Amino acid sequence: MGSSSLVDEKLIRSPFLWLAVGVFAFQRFGLQIGDGSLPVITLALLWTAAAMVTSGRMLIHPGRLAILLCVVVIGALGLLMHPVGTSVASLALVFVTWLPAALMTTERGGGLAVPEVDGSGLRSTVATGRSGMPFDARAFVVGSFWTVVVASCFAVFQFVVSYGFSVLIDPLAAIPQWITLPGFNSTYPVEFGGSWYRANGGIFLEASFLSLFAVFGLVLCWSSILELRPRTRLAVSAILLVALVGSVATSGLVLMPLLLLAMLRTPQGQRALLVMAGILVLGAASSQPILSFVGKALQNPFDTSGQVSVASRVYRPYLDLLDIISSSPIVGTGPGSSRSYVEGLDVGVTTPTLMKVAVDYGLLGLFLFVLLWWSLYRKSSLPVVVKLALLVALIVPTDGLTSSVLVPLYTWMLLLTMETRPAARALSAGMVIHGKRSSTTTPRRSLSR
Repeated sequence: MGSSSLVDEKLIRSPFLWLAVGVFAFQRFGLQIGDGSLPVITLALLWTAAAMVTSGRMLIHPGRLAILLCVVVIGALGLLMHPVGTSVASLALVFVTWLPAALMTTERGGGLAVPEVDGSGLRSTVATGRSGMPFDARAFVVGSFWTVVVASCFAVFQFVVSYGFSVLIDPLAAIPQWITLPGFNSTYPVEFGGSWYRANGGIFLEASFLSLFAVFGLVLCWSSILELRPRTRLAVSAILLVALVGSVATSGLVLMPLLLLAMLRTPQGQRALLVMAGILVLGAASSQPILSFVGKALQNPFDTSGQVSVASRVYRPYLDLLDIISSSPIVGTGPGSSRSYVEGLDVGVTTPTLMKVAVDYGLLGLFLFVLLWWSLYRKSSLPVVVKLALLVALIVPTDGLTSSVLVPLYTWMLLLTMETRPAARALSAGMVIHGKRSSTTTPRRSLSR
């Protein structure tokens, strides 16, 4: 590969690259359904998964499907036991969002067969780069990475113009509210940080997401998963670092240990780390908003008074967990019931994922979700530092249970890089629909007498 995987013509044609782009580009769009809404990108990903299953290119993993169905049963019990403060839409969204987790690819290593031409003519193979990733996995990762970089560039432009000239440039604010997910419209009033803070999310809008994905992009940049020239790597790192500091949000700090781990593994990363530290020091002294960011990072993380965002997001909800679920510890208090707890906090924050699962679906539901995540996590061939970054981003700073950004990234990155079991052990809707076994199963054994 050259300086960037984005110039690879095959990758540009891959639907998985554009699905990854769509995860970010369409994160604000949703369809209103009753008292809830369904993200548009979730529907697109489900349509893609269904098309691949019916064609036999993906299979249904019976174990993970059974786990999701058990979660639905638990959620239904919670709705019956606690009709007030719960939501059928919340249960439906959890099931639909996580449904692709019940799939598996038909090729060992998670790659799907793609046509590749060599000297002997057209052949079908699993295309991998020097990183060893299958073609579709590479396309999805590359699409995610460069979309984060482009979104970060837009965010930097947006908050520099807003801060320097007091002008809010946000073309995405023109999206009609009837097709946007609740809370994802920059025309809504913002009570914290003023109008400048409202601008610093860019495409993400929410500054905490910008912070989180800026650091995740840095982890991808400095892991072995991308093939970048040194100058490209440094330039991209500078963009993402500026986006992180300008976000004035602390969500991305939870991924900092993993970024340090990724950078310390190479001499170039060690040198770049010193430069980045210098940029942070200069940036911290350049403006009051950035000084505020540093102040947040240095606040006492054990202050549970409601004044420290880190405490409220990361661990404070768990302090009250036993009291919240005491009325129904096994199956929880019903889908959506944890929202009332969030609204009662001193500061408005999203519910940490594990806490939300424990409240809504009880300890049994929490066990099933952890089992589902572990099933995806343990067989992925992604670098450990990237898998850990995905996991931390999903469960720690934000509500990853139904997030239309976090869940697709977590699910598809792991799914497309999984070392699958023999296809005969899974269920294929393609076999049922077409009445025959898919041709893209595991390689046959040679027969001898």
